[in-house]
Amino acid sequence: MNIIRGAIGRMADLASHGFPNPPTTLPQLHHAFANLETGVEESEPREELVPFLRRCATVGIRTLRRSELNRLLRGVWCDAEFEGLGLNAIECALQDRKNSTTKALIDGYLLYFPMGRPAMEPLAEACRHLVEDQGGYWLDRHREYRLFDPANGPASIGQQLAENEEGAPASMFVKAGLGLSPFATSFGHHAFADACRTVAVMRGQSAYAGQDRLLDILEGEGQFDNTAAIVRALLEPWTDATPAAEHRQRVTAFLLERISDPRVNPGKRKWNPIHTNLSAEVGAERAGAIIQVLRRWLTDVAMRVFFTAIAETTDRPDMWDERKKFWLAYLDAGHISDAWPALGARAKLEIAQIARSQGESLEHGEISSGPSGSSSLIMQIGDLRISEWSDTGRCRFWDAQDGQAPKLYDRNYRNEALRTMSGNRGFESLRHDKTGGWRYRFANTIYRRTGIEHPRFGKGHA
Repeated sequence: MNIIRGAIGRMADLASHGFPNPPTTLPQLHHAFANLETGVEESEPREELVPFLRRCATVGIRTLRRSELNRLLRGVWCDAEFEGLGLNAIECALQDRKNSTTKALIDGYLLYFPMGRPAMEPLAEACRHLVEDQGGYWLDRHREYRLFDPANGPASIGQQLAENEEGAPASMFVKAGLGLSPFATSFGHHAFADACRTVAVMRGQSAYAGQDRLLDILEGEGQFDNTAAIVRALLEPWTDATPAAEHRQRVTAFLLERISDPRVNPGKRKWNPIHTNLSAEVGAERAGAIIQVLRRWLTDVAMRVFFTAIAETTDRPDMWDERKKFWLAYLDAGHISDAWPALGARAKLEIAQIARSQGESLEHGEISSGPSGSSSLIMQIGDLRISEWSDTGRCRFWDAQDGQAPKLYDRNYRNEALRTMSGNRGFESLRHDKTGGWRYRFANTIYRRTGIEHPRFGKGHA
């Protein structure tokens, strides 16, 4: 805080000596600093706070010095164990009516926001009563943001955060007295979760704006809670639509970097808990559809980048263009549920460079043997697992449940396993011919095995 105060002072000195200064800069800085200075204090470490609260419960509130009473009012809401102590402390605050005591009570309310506990309403009512009696910053904030209305306050700030396009999103939390981050207080957590719920039901242009505001905050945060609400806000608006590429890339990059790839890492600490939490709010089927949005985007990128990269490096562009059109037709029709490139040692460098040039992030596996420039695209259509090659190699088909079928999203593959010429019942190996007749045979195989017709070649023929 002293650093900020010093910086403001130096700017004022420069301006007083004739250096140019925008007329509104200093008043805005002073106002922002005043908001910070009168905002919520940081919470006390629990390992220090809990022993202190237990001593207070033993000696009694009336024996406490003012600094001790304020410390108690600020931290007593950290655990339901101290509920009775907290309710007694509220009576002391109402009798005391000192500004420092009121501020400590407000800090405790905002820091811990004990929603669903018996103390919530008496605590909020005491805060309302004291700020209405004493006036000042906190009364103004309550009138603008309904801070001390626990049922509606977080939703009020959340809605403004999601819908108000004026000003930096984080500045709203400073103005409301909640600190520099929405995650500095439990009240802020609730407000941000409400903002996520508001954005989740947006569509079209409003969804772009709402998600950008959330990302402007999240990209500057080291950590955050309620990941399920964030995932829902960033993906649900696109369950039945496709955002512009630049926006999709921003959302995808954030989710991959800050959470993980749901295809590669569904594990207990990542996407499985997110699905569980989403299911509790919107139902299991809807939760799956929300997460599928990201999987769909990643599948789309994997296929388009793969085919684009091979097209730029192949010496048979005519042959590759046929394959690209054939498989992307299934993709555009929504029939390819999964796609995962397995890249040769040289091919991965070329494809990674092309992906970066397009602003995309491409996860992939690697082929540990075989020609370094060859790659395979492993796909899933219905219950059929398919391995298509970047060279003249045959296309292989397996039942997805076949233990010999290549697994999706592995990091390493053996060339000989992907190029096998034999397998269990249901395995087929089909060649490409120069006349293009392979497209009808492939379409027929896929229709016969899955019941899915090709958008152009239909059921095909043998």
